[in-house]
Amino acid sequence: MKEKFRYWTFLVYPESAPNNWVEILEVTGVPFSVSPLHEFDVDEVGELKKAHYHVILCFSGPTTYNNVKKITDSLNSPIPLRILSVLGRYEYHTHQNNPEKYQYNVEDIRNYNGFKISNYSSLLDNEDNEIRKSIIHIINRENITTFRILIDYLISNNLNDLLKKVSSNAYFYIQYLQH
Repeated sequence: MKEKFRYWTFLVYPESAPNNWVEILEVTGVPFSVSPLHEFDVDEVGELKKAHYHVILCFSGPTTYNNVKKITDSLNSPIPLRILSVLGRYEYHTHQNNPEKYQYNVEDIRNYNGFKISNYSSLLDNEDNEIRKSIIHIINRENITTFRILIDYLISNNLNDLLKKVSSNAYFYIQYLQH
């Protein structure tokens, strides 16, 4: 992947990560945030998932997947994923916006190397608003009347970033389309 992005996320499984995995991340100098240990998450059939942490890395400038993969490889972690919303991912640390999932304590979030969610939330609110406006403009321009038609339009036009935004904010767009 040659595209560069500033914000990344990945999982850390305590059973396979080095004991000093936090220190390994600290040495990078990259601001990062670590969720509480997700030890009560369940899969689709109600079985407990393997305990894990969610990590957010916030680089000062765009960086490649390969650079981030080197870091995750050193932690024996799965592949990293880019983040569209640092605030949304930070809120996922505790499942704040997912009431059907186990609710973790926000006080158990740990931040390192100067990571402060306030540095990202106002910026991302503006980015989210611009993306939201773009999607609403598409809905009105294309005279889209249902959520399904919106999803189909985004897929057929290869608008993957917008598709992710719409998918993660389905309630908002469903309500918009209904009124």
